[in-house]
Amino acid sequence: MSKPFREAMRTLASGLVVVTTWVDGRPWGLTISSCCSVSAEPAQLLVSLRTATVSCQQALLTQRFGVSLLAEGQRDVAERGALPGAPKFLDGLVCTDGEHEHSPRVRGALHHLECRATAHVEAADHTIVIGTVERCVAPPAPQESRPLLYFDRAFHALGAGV
Repeated sequence: MSKPFREAMRTLASGLVVVTTWVDGRPWGLTISSCCSVSAEPAQLLVSLRTATVSCQQALLTQRFGVSLLAEGQRDVAERGALPGAPKFLDGLVCTDGEHEHSPRVRGALHHLECRATAHVEAADHTIVIGTVERCVAPPAPQESRPLLYFDRAFHALGAGV
């Protein structure tokens, strides 16, 4: 079933996000496509993370994580956060607004959501982490950017509307 399932899932287009945490005081981020809203009131979302990853372990340990919604010009960020087995430090790719931030914010992201991990469920080799959104950070200037998408094992930009 594994191969047919992977083939089916490659036809599901999705937006890309970087799940961010602090690791030894440095920004860390893992690129995923498995993120969605759970509810608007209270504002909650879920991310599905491989349980053995540093990102998952830090989110569960600190009860904090961020979700930076990637823009179409951020393929380099997505690739850095997706390198198998490589450290995923985001030095030079994050910004702050001077306030205490519980999670690193990817510079140029469409939005950044700071979350408090409020529940988690183990599912096979992944953990589904539900986060209550405590803060939404929009870019400092209005953007006309569109999301970075993942489809058929490749990065894509959003096409013209139908």
